[in-house]
Amino acid sequence: MSTPLRYILLQLPGLAFLVTVLWWAHHLGYLPFGVAIGIATAWVIKDVAMYPLTRRVLAPGSTPGVRGLHGRRGRVLRTLNPEGLILIGHERWLARSAGEQTLQAGLIVTVIGSDGMQLIVTDDPDPAQAD
Repeated sequence: MSTPLRYILLQLPGLAFLVTVLWWAHHLGYLPFGVAIGIATAWVIKDVAMYPLTRRVLAPGSTPGVRGLHGRRGRVLRTLNPEGLILIGHERWLARSAGEQTLQAGLIVTVIGSDGMQLIVTDDPDPAQAD
C-alpha cells in the first residue's frame, strides 16, 4: 500500500467522527452551517500539513521508535558510565553501554539494542563517522 493512501486511511476515522459531531451540532441548531464547513476544512488542511512530517514513518519498511535505531551509529555527548547521552543525527538519546564499560564523550558508538526508551550501545570498532 502506498504511503499517501496509508496516511489517508489513517485520517478517515477522525474526519468521519468530526463530520458526525459537526452534523449533529448543526442539526440541533448549535452551529451554523458555514462554521461547520469551516471547521471541517481546517481539519483537512491540518491533515494535509501534517503529511510531510509523518510520511517517513508510514513508508513501507520503516521501523519507527527505538527499534529503528538498531545498528545506527552515534557520538557520545556525555560520558557513559554506564549511562549518559548520545547524539544520533540531530536527536539526543539516553544510552547505556553494553557490558557496563565507561565510554568517553566524543567516542563513536553503535546501537545494539534498547531497553524501553534507553538505547544500549557498544564502542564502534570502525569509528569513521557517526550517522
